Amino acid sequence: MEKTVRRYVTIDLAKALFTMMIAVFHLWAHYEQRGLGGFIAVEFFFLVSGFFLMEQHDRSPRSRTPLQYTWSRAKKFYPHYIFSFLMLFLWRYSFQNHYGLAELGRKLTQSATEISMLYGTILSDEKTVILNSSTWYISILLIVGYVLWALLDRHEHALLTAAPVASFWIYAYMAYTLGTTNNWRTHVFGVLNYAALRAVAGMLLGAVCYRAHQGYRAWVEARRSPERTAWLSILAGAAVMLLAAAASYRWYRAACFFYIACFALSTVLLTGGESALAKADGKAGTDPASPLGGGGDTACSLPEPLPCDQSPGLGQAGLPSGHHPGISGAPDPLLHHHIGCDPRGMSPAH
Repeated sequence: MEKTVRRYVTIDLAKALFTMMIAVFHLWAHYEQRGLGGFIAVEFFFLVSGFFLMEQHDRSPRSRTPLQYTWSRAKKFYPHYIFSFLMLFLWRYSFQNHYGLAELGRKLTQSATEISMLYGTILSDEKTVILNSSTWYISILLIVGYVLWALLDRHEHALLTAAPVASFWIYAYMAYTLGTTNNWRTHVFGVLNYAALRAVAGMLLGAVCYRAHQGYRAWVEARRSPERTAWLSILAGAAVMLLAAAASYRWYRAACFFYIACFALSTVLLTGGESALAKADGKAGTDPASPLGGGGDTACSLPEPLPCDQSPGLGQAGLPSGHHPGISGAPDPLLHHHIGCDPRGMSPAH
């Protein structure tokens, strides 16, 4: 059975912040005819998408196919996606331009790539009719997610080994050719567009961040004061992310690649600190990703030990109550093995 993917309160708060940044970017670009650095927030969403894709791949059964993974995500997105498209379609062509049914049908046919969520691919270019262009991210996220899941199934070690180099090369190429990441429709290499490059670079970087998060979390938990270290980690991660997000509105061209590195670092600090904090707080059996609110799996608790004087044959042995081995003294490994718990930490055995 697939385990539930963890929820991180710190990452949820960061998502809210970057969603507002993207909204401000589009509004400002619409009214002032120029953009701000808010577009860098899209790179953060690609990064965390790769982070959670890697985590979900680790926690899913090996029999789960890339198509099953992609379908599970598409069925969540698509109802909202198609509703927003239809509302915009009716507003643009029916209420504003008063097109007839024949013209509406022709316009609907022209939007086939958008309806099918394939306009973030080679099937569309600068001339393709797109109504809700801001949703290109959803299209390319599903496509690249499918490819990465398939590669992880077959070549996980090789992919994660090459991921840092591949991400660096893609960002270096975009810095050289564009000086920014703010492009998605222009084709490169004949078969890709910048949207695909951004998604691949960001999601590969996110997968690497997940592996770094695992090591960092273990390091924090091994400290003499893990709770204090975890809080310092969360504060440091929040500071790095907020400073990078704020600076992106003033210096938003070549500096955007530095901000991506800051987002990667802060993601590891936030998630590693939050996970370690859960364990330090003693939430045995709960999902370690929710120390600031909300739990995960059901806690595994031990049965109350029977007092010695109520246990057959123990009272006659003359052993003091509460000192019988395996009952109320040192935990009995066999007892805990049978109920599925770790005798050392009251946590579910894995």
